[in-house]
Amino acid sequence: MGRAKSKALTSKKFAAIFVEIQEDIHESLANTLKTGGLELIGVVSSIEEMAAISIRDDAHLMIIIDSSEKAATTVERIEIAKELHPDSRIAVLVGEVHLCRLGPLFQAGAHACLDREADPKTIRKSLELMMQG
Repeated sequence: MGRAKSKALTSKKFAAIFVEIQEDIHESLANTLKTGGLELIGVVSSIEEMAAISIRDDAHLMIIIDSSEKAATTVERIEIAKELHPDSRIAVLVGEVHLCRLGPLFQAGAHACLDREADPKTIRKSLELMMQG
């Protein structure tokens, strides 16, 4: 039953946008998405560039934001992403962080915070679960 559920999940049309993802994890994350049947439709160097990316009407959008900057900057990026695409799911890649620093990210509208050092299988499964709701 677990495999059938996973197949059904990846058969839905999901699209992803990377926002300011660091070079060292960009390729690995893109391969992780591809392996999970998720389509990478854009890579932007700033959150404002996201408005120029066209998204299919039948696709569920996932926005992946790197939190390597200050927490306030990440919160601002999440808020802008929610304004541009209110129905999207937002995941934030985090490094070493204290739990008390995650609260503002969720309050701003993030749906998941993922350890950027996690193995690809864990990241892929976490993203699938996030998109499932």
